[in-house]
Amino acid sequence: MTTNWIIDTVLILVALGSIFVLMKASLQKNNKMVGVWGSVMTMAVAALLWQRFAE
Repeated sequence: MTTNWIIDTVLILVALGSIFVLMKASLQKNNKMVGVWGSVMTMAVAALLWQRFAE
């Protein structure tokens, strides 16, 4: 149970980082980067959430 706050912190940092990168990439009209980053972040968040609720 002690790892829950670590997972929460990582999820928040990943979400903020992905929003920042997606905004920056979309301003530069870099659609390939947006697609790749979006899919990677979605998989990372899904994996973390699955790990959290699997306990």
